[in-house]
Amino acid sequence: MFFSIGTFFFFYFLELIPGDPETTILGLEASAKDLENLREQLGLNLSFGTRYWNWLLWSFFQGDLGISFKYKRACV
Repeated sequence: MFFSIGTFFFFYFLELIPGDPETTILGLEASAKDLENLREQLGLNLSFGTRYWNWLLWSFFQGDLGISFKYKRACV
């Protein structure tokens, strides 16, 4: 139980960080269409619950924590 609460709060606090990954990746001059395409590609257009569930089942339990937006490498 503690594990599931801990991962939920970790994921939730990441949502509270100011800024958005698509602007970080594409820059401030990116068009709205490019930003929307990247949101869809990254799954950021999905609801919070869906993104958390996908992250928990398909990434966290498999040890795949994704690609760093800054360094373009695997996080682990």
